[in-house]
Amino acid sequence: MKTFATIIYPLDKKFSTASDYLSIVKQNVLNFLLTNTGQRVMRRSKFGIPLDELLFDPINDVPSKLSLLKTYIDEFLSSNFVGIACSSVTEINKTKNSENGNIDIQIKLIDQNLGLTEILTLSNQ
Repeated sequence: MKTFATIIYPLDKKFSTASDYLSIVKQNVLNFLLTNTGQRVMRRSKFGIPLDELLFDPINDVPSKLSLLKTYIDEFLSSNFVGIACSSVTEINKTKNSENGNIDIQIKLIDQNLGLTEILTLSNQ
């Protein structure tokens, strides 16, 4: 059986790793989301998303932006990981964030083979 390992974000003074497959996928999705399109030298057009444009544009239509974000994640997962899917991308803490204009996002990843789930939360706080 293969052993997997990856760095866990955010980077702190300690070097932490994850070894279970779904946690590794979660970290790779986070890396993908935090990389702007064109930022990665060897994969300029294929890696990353315009997350800053999605989140820092005026937030008039949150559901369409979340739908677009889910599409980006689905494409990334289908081309890089077998049996892993994004079941939902939802806004959380709506009432708390409505006053300050922030948006918190929860991404639910599912390992379709094992039936395991992993939650990734993005917050600008």
